[in-house]
Amino acid sequence: MGLGLVALVACGVGSTLVASGSEAQVRAQTTVTTYPPNPAGVNYTLHTDADQNFCVSNVTGGELGLSIQQCAATDSQHWTFAQSADNSAVLIDGSGQCLEAAAKPNKPAQANPCTFKTPEHFLYKGNTGKIETVNGKLCLQDAQAADDAALYFTSCVKGLVTQIWVIGH
Repeated sequence: MGLGLVALVACGVGSTLVASGSEAQVRAQTTVTTYPPNPAGVNYTLHTDADQNFCVSNVTGGELGLSIQQCAATDSQHWTFAQSADNSAVLIDGSGQCLEAAAKPNKPAQANPCTFKTPEHFLYKGNTGKIETVNGKLCLQDAQAADDAALYFTSCVKGLVTQIWVIGH
C-alpha cells in the first residue's frame, strides 16, 4: 500500500498514472499550446487607436515605464515582434529592451532587459487590435492619446478604444 501512495504522489500535475496488475508507471504528458501567428519582423510602430498620431515609446529607458508620444522616426518607437515557437511574440524596442507585463493589473508597462520568460510573451489579436498577455487576462492600455500618457496592463475589455493598437511601419 505504501508503494502505491508513492506512485500517486509522483504523478503530479501533467502526468498520467498507468496501472496494470500490481505494477504502476508514471507517464509524463506535455500539452503544447500554439497561438495564431503574430506579426514578425522589425521596425513596427504601435499606434493607439484613440489617435493614431501617438505611438508607444520608450523614451524613459524603462526606468519610469513606457508612455505614449507623438509618432516620430525614432528608435524609441520601433518595435520588433520576435515570434516564439508557440506563435506568441516578444516585443523588443529599438534599444533592445523587452515589453514586460506585471503580474497584477493596473501596473505600468515596462521595457526591461529581455529574459524571454512568460511576462514578455504577448499575442497581438489582429481582429480586435489588442495586445494581450498569453493567458488573455491583461491587455496593454494607454491612459489617453497625449504626450507622456502612461501605459499599463489592465483587464481586457471588449471594444475599449484605449486597448486597441494599430500596427504600422
